[in-house]
Amino acid sequence: VRLNANLFHTTIEDLQAFRLLAGTTTTELLNVGEADSWGVEIDVDWLVTENLLLSLSVVYNDSEYTDFIYDCYAGQTPAMGCTVDLSGDGTPDSQDLEGEPLASLPELKYVLSGRYDFNLADMPFNMYVSGKYRWQDDVNYLITANPKSVQDSYGILDLSVGFEDPEGRWDLRFFAQNVTDEFYARRRSFAGAIGGAFHTLARDYETYYGVTLRYSAGG
Repeated sequence: VRLNANLFHTTIEDLQAFRLLAGTTTTELLNVGEADSWGVEIDVDWLVTENLLLSLSVVYNDSEYTDFIYDCYAGQTPAMGCTVDLSGDGTPDSQDLEGEPLASLPELKYVLSGRYDFNLADMPFNMYVSGKYRWQDDVNYLITANPKSVQDSYGILDLSVGFEDPEGRWDLRFFAQNVTDEFYARRRSFAGAIGGAFHTLARDYETYYGVTLRYSAGG
């Protein structure tokens, strides 16, 4: 068994973010606040037998903005937190995000994987099966904390079967990604001008299958 663990604490001053300049479509990079995060990272590898390896990786990150005034998102009302008049024109245009978690940073995520090797003494190759399950907590992808840019928690299961040369010259692998067909987005955004949300899809946003062949002439 091999265990690695790290504790961390990070304080960010002069947090940078792009802000839309009032009355324009131009953005400017500004120092807009401060943030704080702490957590733990754990990695475990367990060689259960000569043929079976199990691995677990866990990251817990508790983060929050500690001093952060930022733009309101499109459609946000004072009742929804748009209460700060940063421009000084008498109309609220910003929100106080102190205590909100950092954008694009899930509080908890983990990866559990395993591989079993079959030593086929009577064959010119060996066989293996492997699986990986990765899960992450819900996360808001936008710094404005727009509820329409939230990705709910999700878990993805990948499976594969492979055949490889005992001397490491080649590896033939058949795989299935996201076998439970769990839909998720890599990024989510919200365009107030057109009144809708949109997202960027990952390659495995739905189930897909394939085969890979690796060959090394050097052996």
